[in-house]
Amino acid sequence: MKKIIVLLAAVLLLPGIALAESVNVFDAGGGNKLIYRTTDDGDVQSSLAIETAGGYVVTDQNGNSTLVNDFSRDDQWGDRKDRD
Repeated sequence: MKKIIVLLAAVLLLPGIALAESVNVFDAGGGNKLIYRTTDDGDVQSSLAIETAGGYVVTDQNGNSTLVNDFSRDDQWGDRKDRD
């Protein structure tokens, strides 16, 4: 009985483990970035990160905008030697 419970738990938990969230970032030119995020349920959400003097303004597919200034000084987007 214990083996059946363990096997059943593994089968029920496996889909949640297999569908991990992933994020892909692509260069959109001019310092801007396209962000594609695949959620756990398989939906794809897109965002555009526009580089400004204060950091990046990230606008999602619903039109919601957020200022992200953490990426303006670190190496999160790749080689940022031009910022030094």
